[in-house]
Amino acid sequence: MVRVDGEIEEHGRASASNVISGLRQAFEYPQVKGVIVAINSPGGSPVQAGRSTTNCGGCAPSIPKTRGRRRQDMAASGGYYIAAGADQIYVDKGEPRRSIGV
Repeated sequence: MVRVDGEIEEHGRASASNVISGLRQAFEYPQVKGVIVAINSPGGSPVQAGRSTTNCGGCAPSIPKTRGRRRQDMAASGGYYIAAGADQIYVDKGEPRRSIGV
């Protein structure tokens, strides 16, 4: 499981480099069948969100093999952008499902 918590920004916990690092670590195990990306984010940088889904390199195939999972309070804007590349997105019925921005 890879967690994306907080605002998506270059120097934050939810930066593209942290997300990519988590994905690479998750996919380096041969027995892995898929990865859950647990997102709790109000959104943030569209550049960081985009890099999180396209620059994983060594996780090939990274996001397409990932099971996206939106959880906790929200995955708005950039958080949804990261989840959108996954095979499936799970969301609580009370969670915001879209926003303007990214």
